[in-house]
Amino acid sequence: MNHHIIRAIKALKSVFTIAAAALSVLVTPIPASALGHHFIDNFSELALGQGGQTWDIGVYDDDLVFFANKDGIYRYDGNHWTAHRFNNGLDARAVYADRGHERIYISGINEFGYLSPDDRGFMKYTCLSDSIGEDRLSGNMWGIYNHNDNIFVQADQSILRISGRRHSVINSQVKLDCSSMINGVLYLGTEQGLKMLVGDAILTAHGTDELRGMRIRGILPYDDRLLIVTVGSGLYSYDGLSLSATTRFSAPPSQANDISPWARYSTVSPSSISPQAAPPHTTKASGYRTTPSCRSPSTTGATCGSASTTAS
Repeated sequence: MNHHIIRAIKALKSVFTIAAAALSVLVTPIPASALGHHFIDNFSELALGQGGQTWDIGVYDDDLVFFANKDGIYRYDGNHWTAHRFNNGLDARAVYADRGHERIYISGINEFGYLSPDDRGFMKYTCLSDSIGEDRLSGNMWGIYNHNDNIFVQADQSILRISGRRHSVINSQVKLDCSSMINGVLYLGTEQGLKMLVGDAILTAHGTDELRGMRIRGILPYDDRLLIVTVGSGLYSYDGLSLSATTRFSAPPSQANDISPWARYSTVSPSSISPQAAPPHTTKASGYRTTPSCRSPSTTGATCGSASTTAS
């Protein structure tokens, strides 16, 4: 047989083999368990500069997500990452998306402000720290909340409240480890127990004396109650009058005493809440890894200078 004919036959066989393989992939049924699930994209530290730590996440709409990162604020639009730096160049700690006023409030170390679109649609940073004079907050600013058009910024030792062009600072006698705005009430976690902001005063929540001396790492809404996450002492359920220790919580064995990194985003079923009368115990952590909802490091840095924005 002519060698040209043999070559042509071999080529046709290769084409048919490739076509058959491609067809088998196309007609392979998708497992039922995969239906309705989104594909997961993993982003390395290279996409976020050198900022491996992300402290908070704010979702503006279906197209924009903002991340409070060690390198500043990162904006992701589904395709590209854009970095927004504080004027002092230090870490970002918290982010809050205010859709009603088209602002992204951001806070970090010794500085806070907001991002908003300019006339051309580009994000512009406005530093608010310099506009409040001697009342400017110092150190870490871990939480930003909005209630009835009042902006609350939780720092290590104080809370700033901004209402229009007016502002006030409420100082705390104890370090504020974490905070959460639930049903219009700003709750605060401290080593002296659960606190709450009432008017211009920081008061101890009624019936929470058991929490004194514990490290509170998270305050979460659950039905008409609160879930209090502690280091080493587990969860507590609080109904506004009294506490109930909860011992049933399906944490992985390796995280039995370290549930805070995922408790903020977990869904707790009613069956996992089992109030017990067992006396609480106190455990103080050393070098404990912090979480988005509650943080402990105290860092100081420079004040406002000039801001920068980069895209990747």
